Amino acid sequence: MSRIKFYKCLRIAQAQKGITNVGIAKHFKVHQQQVMRWRKSDSVKLDLIQDLAEFFGMTTLDFLGLDHGQED
Repeated sequence: MSRIKFYKCLRIAQAQKGITNVGIAKHFKVHQQQVMRWRKSDSVKLDLIQDLAEFFGMTTLDFLGLDHGQED
């Protein structure tokens, strides 16, 4: 079984919804650099995953399933 790649899920969700790093940073009231770290990270807290999934208008499972079938 392969690991879920959070960073890929975030990047794919952003591309699908047309949301920039700046848009995410403003919504979550963090610096844009923090969003850049998230886009490179494979280890984040579950509550962040849940919050991002809700932000993108999807369930947590749908968000985490975005990298299914995608190549590195």
